[in-house]
Amino acid sequence: MPYWCGLQEVSKIMDALMIGLLVVLCLLMFIPQYKHGKARQKMLDEVKSGDKIITVDRIFAEVKSVDGDKLVINIGSEKEVLIQIHKEGIGEVLKDKPTTEK
Repeated sequence: MPYWCGLQEVSKIMDALMIGLLVVLCLLMFIPQYKHGKARQKMLDEVKSGDKIITVDRIFAEVKSVDGDKLVINIGSEKEVLIQIHKEGIGEVLKDKPTTEK
């Protein structure tokens, strides 16, 4: 019996290992992206009037009104400067840090 007869079995095992590794790598790449997308969508759905935000263009603003996917935000600090943006233009919602009184 020639020595290469056992190579076919090894080849099948290697193919199975490569496919398994490919599946694991795909899962490691796509699951975090999916979770991040869900968290971002939840953040966008919870935006309300009065929230402080940073837009994707890194403009600090305050939400004045929400109408579906449209927001009216104030980007002025001294004077009110109102602009309208889409919800997808929100980069992050700033959380007020609780102040501790001594």
